Amino acid sequence: LARSRYFLFKSQEKWSDSQKQRAKILFREYPIIAKAYKYYIYFRNCYELNNKNSNFSMWIKEAYNSGIKEIISAASTIERHLHGISNYFENKATNAAIEGFHAKLKLFRQRTRGIVDKDFFFYRIINYFA
Repeated sequence: LARSRYFLFKSQEKWSDSQKQRAKILFREYPIIAKAYKYYIYFRNCYELNNKNSNFSMWIKEAYNSGIKEIISAASTIERHLHGISNYFENKATNAAIEGFHAKLKLFRQRTRGIVDKDFFFYRIINYFA
């Protein structure tokens, strides 16, 4: 396991000869890692090939049947956020603008030293950001 970490983050085509030998030994000794690596590559291909919702859904179904709790946990998270993921591929839209606005609101709240009167706070926000 000592030097196996880095080649597991690469696709098999980019492995050097020594990494191929290590992978062969690693996957023989730890078949669960080979299985997890297969799911990782499948998921990575969904992103790289710019696939739509259906391929992610197929990956999620297969991941639930994998029996690997980490893969199942990842599938659950991806299933919860599938709408946002597919929105990125369809519209190239992220929630970065909302996150930036949220950061500005937090900074504004810090500078005003808390909120006592909510109505006045919302009035100040409207005037400040409008």
